[in-house]
Amino acid sequence: MRLKTATRSIARPAAAAAAALAGIIVLLLAIGPVIEVLSDRQEQRVLDYRSGQGSGSEPAVSLYGWTTQSRLVTILDVEFVDERTGWAVGTGGLILSTSDGGATWARQESGTTLPLHSASFIDSYTGWIAGDRGLVLATADGGGAWKPLVTNTGAPLRGIDFVDASTGWVADSIGRVLSTSNGGATWNATQATSVSLESLDFIDGLRGWAVGSSGTIARTSDGGASWIVEQFGRELLFDTSFADADTGWAVGSGGTVLGTVDGGETWARQHASTDAYVLDVDFVDGSTGWAVGRNGAVLATTDGGRTWTAQSSGASTTLLSVDAITSQSAVAAGISGLIMATRDGGATWQVVRAAESLFDLDFIDFSNGWAVGTHGRVLHTQDGGRTYEELPSATNRHLHGVKFIDSANGWIVGEGGTIMRTVDGGQSWLPQASGAAETLRGVEFIDSNSGWIVGDSGIVLTTSDGGTVWSAGRAGDDALFDIELLGSSTGWAVGENGAVFSTTDGGSSWSASPSGTPQHLYDLDFVGRDMAWAVGANGTVLHTSDGGQTWAGQRTGTNEELLSVGFANASRGWAVGRSGTIIRTERGGESWSLEDVGTRHDLHKVHVVHETTAFAVGNLGLLLGYTGRPDVPLGVNLWVIGLILIITFASIFLWRRYLARSFRTRSPVAAAGNWRRGWATDSASEK
Repeated sequence: MRLKTATRSIARPAAAAAAALAGIIVLLLAIGPVIEVLSDRQEQRVLDYRSGQGSGSEPAVSLYGWTTQSRLVTILDVEFVDERTGWAVGTGGLILSTSDGGATWARQESGTTLPLHSASFIDSYTGWIAGDRGLVLATADGGGAWKPLVTNTGAPLRGIDFVDASTGWVADSIGRVLSTSNGGATWNATQATSVSLESLDFIDGLRGWAVGSSGTIARTSDGGASWIVEQFGRELLFDTSFADADTGWAVGSGGTVLGTVDGGETWARQHASTDAYVLDVDFVDGSTGWAVGRNGAVLATTDGGRTWTAQSSGASTTLLSVDAITSQSAVAAGISGLIMATRDGGATWQVVRAAESLFDLDFIDFSNGWAVGTHGRVLHTQDGGRTYEELPSATNRHLHGVKFIDSANGWIVGEGGTIMRTVDGGQSWLPQASGAAETLRGVEFIDSNSGWIVGDSGIVLTTSDGGTVWSAGRAGDDALFDIELLGSSTGWAVGENGAVFSTTDGGSSWSASPSGTPQHLYDLDFVGRDMAWAVGANGTVLHTSDGGQTWAGQRTGTNEELLSVGFANASRGWAVGRSGTIIRTERGGESWSLEDVGTRHDLHKVHVVHETTAFAVGNLGLLLGYTGRPDVPLGVNLWVIGLILIITFASIFLWRRYLARSFRTRSPVAAAGNWRRGWATDSASEK
């Protein structure tokens, strides 16, 4: 009997403990993806400091709903060996080269789509590039061919520096510095610090410095075999530059600029007249240098940093890298491929490669979509926006409209009457004669033959043979921004000054419909033949439920200019516009709610594929996707909440049923005493 009782006393607690453990495992499996996403978000915040997203405050994070899918390639580093020869590297495996001082840039084949963070060249032929997942690329012919090197690490590599053809170093995101003495054929790793290192700089084969998170500055005098690490404040330091063995600088968050004149043993703060993130710094000598940062910030000094002067770059785009070539020449680069140069010491800065924006997109299903924008940019995704491939467009003009009817056949339209067609999904484009000089802004096709285009000065182009021949007409004199087809003969167009036009004869004639607003109307969307919405300036949303005979305004709660609208059905829809504005309705526009997606960049177009799938594009190459899952903070949905409650109540029951009682019965005091107010007392002592 005692054995049986003892067995029960052991088995029950063991079973209860096993059940509780199983519950914990199930809970971890349920919230594991959330933890993983939060971890990814934390790393993304560090990357965001470099890419300039947000406005200094922490951007809003939504694990569900609208999320950033991708941006056009961003240049993370620029490196020149003389005033004419240089390279730029960045996201998406981007490598650009120039041989004319940046007037023109040619893309080099990197063989990767990973972000490339840093480049180091010792002459016009020999160079190395460091990127994510331990990637190091090397070239001996100026980038004609790039060879990946084996580093035996999978960590992101932030900074790379070579002092000759054999000797070089690279810093990674887990505080290590890898060194090579044979041009990168083999690497030796040294744990310099425990924090992420963002950049390093060596002046010879022995002396070097590295900077990173938590104000970390590390220095070595033995080629990286050992490091002395110190912290200067808590700022995130992004870059360091040394002119000689004694004189150097480091820059970072909150407008931080540090200077040293004793090889890094001591550092002093320099007054930089900015509180913006300073993301890169480079010096020509001990006196002349530049630093760049968020919102197009450019700082210059000619006295070693005792005074820094803000220079006007003319850009609002974040600059991530600067290379000081001479006392008069420097090149800076950053978000969405922007490259700027000065030839007069910074008195003026000229754009030599513009930042790109996206104006329109079109999806034919959940996976396949195309986006177009400035300077002939055409992007294609085959995986629902997770990745985008840049396609050739054979034009440098801005593109405002794109339409595909299937995976092969599509059209793009834009400035100067540009019309181009593809029959192979965008791999090649053939120009079509529009006969127009106006900017064309909207394009629609209902099949491979029948299509319409609208643009400035009320121009309307129609074709019945796929664009071989386009016929021109007019609908008023104001610019038309969008067109919707409801069949081969019926269509609607909207434009400036509240213009709404309709046709029922294939575009031969157009009738103006009273919109009731003087505001510019930029986009419209029909659900069926009767239900439609149009959006425009000053937060305008118009709605019709009678096929456009009458239009009524809807309250939106915003005064921002709305540039596009899309509906999944008669109830659910979105509108997007200036300053990252996204509004959403679940009641057909009877009420709208503002959604914060963590960006202040203009959004030019929204395309709704399904009530759970939508996409949007905007300035600086921003691409957003809507997942359709509940937008709940921290990703805690009803299933996770329910699981937590079940496990909690089950654990309480098991504890009280088995574990707590077992402890009470084994306690001598509990067995002999009385329970009062949660305490066991000896019965004898009570008497």
